[in-house]
Amino acid sequence: MGAIKNFLVLFILFVSTTTSAQINRYVIHFTDKNNSEFTINNPSAFLSERSLTRRIKNNVSVTEQDFPVTKLYVNELENEGVNVFYTSRWFNVAIVEMDVSLITIIEDLAFVSEVEYVAPGTKLNGRSVDYESKNTKNRTTAGESDFQINYMGADEMHDDGFKGNGILIAVTDAGFTNLNNISQFSHLYNNGKIRYTFDYTVNDINVYLHDDHGTEVFSTMGAFDSGFTGSAPEADYMLFVTEDINSEFRIEEYNWLLAAEFADSAGVDIINASIGYNTFTDASMNYTYEDLDGNTTVISRAAAIAASKGILIVTGSGNEGNTNWRNVLAPGDVETVLTVGSVTGNGNISSFSGVGPTSDGRIKPDLVALGSNVAVINETGNIINRSGTSYSAPQLAGLAAGLMQAYPEMTVAGLIDYLKQSGSQSTAPDNTYGFGIPNYSIFVTLKSQVIPANYFQIYPNPVANGTLELVSVNLLKEQSLEIRFLNTRGQVFNKFIRKMDVTNNSLRLDINFLPQGTYIMQIRTEGKSESFRIIKAQ
Repeated sequence: MGAIKNFLVLFILFVSTTTSAQINRYVIHFTDKNNSEFTINNPSAFLSERSLTRRIKNNVSVTEQDFPVTKLYVNELENEGVNVFYTSRWFNVAIVEMDVSLITIIEDLAFVSEVEYVAPGTKLNGRSVDYESKNTKNRTTAGESDFQINYMGADEMHDDGFKGNGILIAVTDAGFTNLNNISQFSHLYNNGKIRYTFDYTVNDINVYLHDDHGTEVFSTMGAFDSGFTGSAPEADYMLFVTEDINSEFRIEEYNWLLAAEFADSAGVDIINASIGYNTFTDASMNYTYEDLDGNTTVISRAAAIAASKGILIVTGSGNEGNTNWRNVLAPGDVETVLTVGSVTGNGNISSFSGVGPTSDGRIKPDLVALGSNVAVINETGNIINRSGTSYSAPQLAGLAAGLMQAYPEMTVAGLIDYLKQSGSQSTAPDNTYGFGIPNYSIFVTLKSQVIPANYFQIYPNPVANGTLELVSVNLLKEQSLEIRFLNTRGQVFNKFIRKMDVTNNSLRLDINFLPQGTYIMQIRTEGKSESFRIIKAQ
């Protein structure tokens, strides 16, 4: 009996010890980057050449913020029994899994300023698990993608040869189920344009599990075949899983931070983030409207830093427009982030589209794009309809990629400014539509007016009698002119061909077909292009 009793005591002690252990995920904040092995004079040790080139173009300096965390600090955490999985140079933190019993020990370390609880349990074990989606998909038959490609003038952008070639885009989402086996994406895999993949939720390179939200989002940019074309089918891509579909904890914001940092160091030009945060599974992590000031939430601070490195961050405004929250979601509150709302096919705001202003009074969203009944490709390769700002944002990101290709010298700040100026509400932005629906042709028009060719002159302007006089001031030979009239949404009212020569260097154009209003007149001939904003009076 004594032996049995001793065994029971030992067994009870073992069970007590194992059940009391509680390992969670934490973010350990460091006080400094002292004893760093890196220097500002040698940035190529921690940033790629492509990343440094982007910084130069956008007038961004390399600072200590770009240094990786101090390796000695990470080593000391591991010596204390902490499992360190990731580190963030921008926030100067480590993302770890550790037992609750270690918190006090780690907090007492001289180089640690805070230990932040971000999620329960263990998960960063490197094993991808195929989770069942928590999202309910409304699957219906859809048409081709022509309508949405034409919506912002991306069809004309493609006709001009700009499909995102040479532009590197990072896509952050909840999963990209079966993307690598769907024919509409084979051109990307066959040409090595999927440059990198990583799942930060489980610490694994396999991103083709969990959920097809990312597959659908990605299709609006990267897909290409005879029946479906994305807005940037020739761009290069990196795919990151940062969103955990089974729960909502603050670690997902840190996952996004990690993905953005990796994308930055690799030289990414654009990050599409069809995600947003305000409430969590743990209500103590919830944000309030007052937190939407662009520099309070974790993901907003991360996005602001990413934007400061010369990356274009494109995010949806969120789908809370018809809920009690109504407002945009973080990181859509960041001033330097391009926040995209949703409109219907006829240009009206979608009822679900998140609205502004931010808590400090700034206009958001910045722009809107088609987000209702968008044609997307799901995990089976079928074309279906989906709605949400998750789908308006990537379409605009793809448009931006084409414009980056067309204007490689343009800074991200300049690109955002011209996109806003090209919007259908550029003269009267509000907190529902922002600056409106952007348009490629109007963007090109505005850009050409910065350095005018002075090749043509028009008068009178405004036009009162319906007749416009077009004169060529530098004509040396007979030329064929393509003349187009567009409204402020980029819709072409009329297009026709006329000829000029040295002796007949003027044209009289009847524009009575135009209703009263403001229009863009584009003239193209032999590599020369000039645009004018004209007013048709009554």
